[in-house]
Amino acid sequence: MRKEQIGETSPEQIAFSVKEKYEIPRMPLKIERIPIEILLKLNEMGGIAESIKEIAKKIYPNKEIGKREIMEISRKLDILKEYNYIIKKRIGRNIFVKITNEGKKIIRLHPIFEYPAQT
Repeated sequence: MRKEQIGETSPEQIAFSVKEKYEIPRMPLKIERIPIEILLKLNEMGGIAESIKEIAKKIYPNKEIGKREIMEISRKLDILKEYNYIIKKRIGRNIFVKITNEGKKIIRLHPIFEYPAQT
């Protein structure tokens, strides 16, 4: 292709040439790791959990679940809630957790944003 054939394309021409509309979920601005493993486990559970302990049992299947594990999961859920990836609601003594539409988008996009393995 010759240089004369390419010409210049303005940003407006590019914008109008796009046929599909994509909604990009809000990505974290802080430098912190998104606890995607919790979103993935929650998704495996049907997108909803009746308690934090239920999620902890899925994350740590071969471990006794104590206060430390509950607090760790709770802290990670707070990060997910901050970015509107989940909804947390207390009903009685339990805290119900549900994935939002934004969380579902992140689950679909997570292979693109894989983090390197921690050593």
